[in-house]
Amino acid sequence: MWAPSRGTMVWLINQDCEQQLTAMTSGDHPIYMPPLGLSDTPFSRLYNRPVIATEYNATLGTVGDIMAVDLSQYMLIDKGAVRGDSSTSVRFLYDERAFRWLYRVDGQPMWNSALTPFKGSNTQSPFITLATRS
Repeated sequence: MWAPSRGTMVWLINQDCEQQLTAMTSGDHPIYMPPLGLSDTPFSRLYNRPVIATEYNATLGTVGDIMAVDLSQYMLIDKGAVRGDSSTSVRFLYDERAFRWLYRVDGQPMWNSALTPFKGSNTQSPFITLATRS
């Protein structure tokens, strides 16, 4: 992890990973703390950083099932304002009106590639994924 990102990074995990994380320890000390338990926070903690379970991460044991990310290094761009439309013809037979809202947005990391520090050999990035495991 890039050093400036360590204070703002979070863990994004697949929901299936939570069972495996509860068994992680360093000696006699747990590494993973469930929400409202020892950590006394609404989020789980892994190495004292928030853990957010999502349905969008890859399945357990594959690349992307656990990611360490600094979302402040992610750029979000929107195009225009929210556009709202309504129509009475969609559900005309039922005397109903249909509504829809459109919001155009896109995003990507601000980094094009990993960083190799001036004095060091390990590459660093604010976005890290674990490799495939068995």
